[in-house]
Formats: sequence, structure tokens, C-alpha cells
Amino acid sequence: MLVNLYLTDGNILKECSLYPEDVKNGDLPYKTQEEITTALYKVPWGLKYISYQTKSLHGQVHVNSIEKYEFVQ
Repeated sequence: MLVNLYLTDGNILKECSLYPEDVKNGDLPYKTQEEITTALYKVPWGLKYISYQTKSLHGQVHVNSIEKYEFVQ
């Protein structure tokens, strides 16, 4: 399942697959809306990152830096 991530700094990451923070080669992305929604819960303090993969980019983003998200597929 792909999502568009709208970040608080105005950037948009389009058609991302989302993974746990500590993703390893061969790991599968989150597949359901429920898994993604749970993974993107904001935290009141501390570090909670989500890994993402697009066609041309991959990396991590802190969940509190995500303003909103929408499901693509």
C-alpha cells in the first residue's frame, strides 16, 4: 500500500512504501491501512521514526514531522 506524506516543512513524499524504523534488506512494507495508521501515531516526546521508500528516494522521517498523509493504493 502506498501513501503520500505531507511534511510540516512543506515537502511532499509521493507514493511511499512505509517500513519500520529498523528496516533490513528483505523486510516487507506495511500492507494495511491499520498498520500504517498505527505506525504513524505521533509521540509526545522522544524518537519515533518511520522508514520510507519511493521510486527514487529512501530514508527515515520522524513521525511528528508528518502533517498529514493519504492512501494512494
